Amino acid sequence: MLTTGKKTTQKTTIGGPRRAKKYVKERAVKRLPFVASIEVVDVGTGTKLVARTSEIGLGGCYVDALTPFGIGTAVAVKISRDQGSFHAKARVVYTDATFGMGLKFDGLDSEQRLVLENWVADIVLADRSAKS
Repeated sequence: MLTTGKKTTQKTTIGGPRRAKKYVKERAVKRLPFVASIEVVDVGTGTKLVARTSEIGLGGCYVDALTPFGIGTAVAVKISRDQGSFHAKARVVYTDATFGMGLKFDGLDSEQRLVLENWVADIVLADRSAKS
């Protein structure tokens, strides 16, 4: 779902599935499978996108979206799941037209970083338990 305070919103999308794979190699922090609700707001236009995540890590997340924001867009995110919510500023670092966008979290405060670290630890522990 896409809502905007303006009538038109320009979006820049490039790449395709190969572009996302390229960033896996360049990513400094590993991302893990993680499905949760996410609200992404373009801080410049107020455009709000409600979608879901498919991956998360300490450095960012991937958002499944049919209409991703353009590369470089500054956004505010709220990720919600059973154990609470996570809020952060981020920016779009890559997009896949009609698939989604990769976000990099910017300047997490200590409280939000702790929420994120706990979620990632839960995922890692659940994965280890499943493999045992």
